[in-house]
Amino acid sequence: MRLNFSRTLFFAAIMGGLALAPVGKTQLFFPINSVQAMETATPQQLQDTTWYISDWPSSPVPGSAPITLQFIGDRLSGTGGCNNFNGSYTGDGGSLTIGPALATTRKACAEEVMAQEQKFLQLLSQVTAYNIGNNGQLTLTYLGDGKEGTITFIPASQYSVLHNTQWQLVTMAGVEPLTNEATARMPQLEFLGDRLAGTGGCNRLMGQFTIDGEILTVDDRMASTMMACSEPLMEQEQQFIQALVNAQKYEILTSGELVIEYLNDGETKQLVFKALTVDGSTQENKNDQDVSSYGQSGQTDGVEKIIFVAPAKVACTGVAPMECLQIKEGNPDQSWKFHYGSIVGFEYEPGYYYQLRVLETTVPNPPADASAKTWTLVAVESKNPQ
Repeated sequence: MRLNFSRTLFFAAIMGGLALAPVGKTQLFFPINSVQAMETATPQQLQDTTWYISDWPSSPVPGSAPITLQFIGDRLSGTGGCNNFNGSYTGDGGSLTIGPALATTRKACAEEVMAQEQKFLQLLSQVTAYNIGNNGQLTLTYLGDGKEGTITFIPASQYSVLHNTQWQLVTMAGVEPLTNEATARMPQLEFLGDRLAGTGGCNRLMGQFTIDGEILTVDDRMASTMMACSEPLMEQEQQFIQALVNAQKYEILTSGELVIEYLNDGETKQLVFKALTVDGSTQENKNDQDVSSYGQSGQTDGVEKIIFVAPAKVACTGVAPMECLQIKEGNPDQSWKFHYGSIVGFEYEPGYYYQLRVLETTVPNPPADASAKTWTLVAVESKNPQ
């Protein structure tokens, strides 16, 4: 059964708060409650996590770093997609005021990324209230030009490397996809908070998804616009949608490719995607480097990971008394732990919270007093004052 429902029914569903029925079912629509229960938030609930933007009046810009917020004491910091920023905020009983002014670094990025960042910072200055829903997501309410709007963030525990990137399909079950000659479109995906958006090569797609570790589940109530394309493109689009709703798990390879495994007639097959750059082209590696070239001689190819570094070292004991970095791996909500080694290429400056992307490599037959793992800096994702 095709998912190309009539244009009238599709937009009636969107405007009327209805959702499309599961793929393959005869019932087209059923009512859903679009109002999400909210709980009273306190300023303390804003802290102790990094908030990642998931929904706001802008589309993701390829090549942009994640847009984030952190509330530490009475200070606010984060990234706008290019530059780091910091400032003060006050909050009480659901009200929130950011500013009066935010300081930013002066890094230059692509024009589209800079425009996105300026828009985000402007909206932050117009924020009037906040709330945290029962789903753990943060909603900021702003008032601009007499109109009210919202920005939604997900906590670090709900964030994955899938987010804030446009993914273009490279192969489906080992076969390269057809290109829409009229629009030059190929199937693409974006993961926005808990929503999925993109194109099947002909029509725009939208739906919801959940992540639990490496498990990816796409809700089968996916919707699409109603454009007519060539029969081969339409067949490919239906296969793409069916593959998504049958997704089982995902993996980001060291090459930067996204692999989604799905079931097809009881067999496990793969969708392979590459991230898009600002100009819309795919990139062989997001850092323009072969990840196998990182590290030292004798090391095996590694895997990239995100780590967080505290603003102060602490006394520790390895083979002798020393000072250790305090780090968190992957999830900023976990407890700090000692890092007894160094991070190749990383110049630590006390007084700053760091988010780093590192390459972890394994050293065969390490000395007895050395670690079997080494970290090499790939990128400083953020650096915010204490």
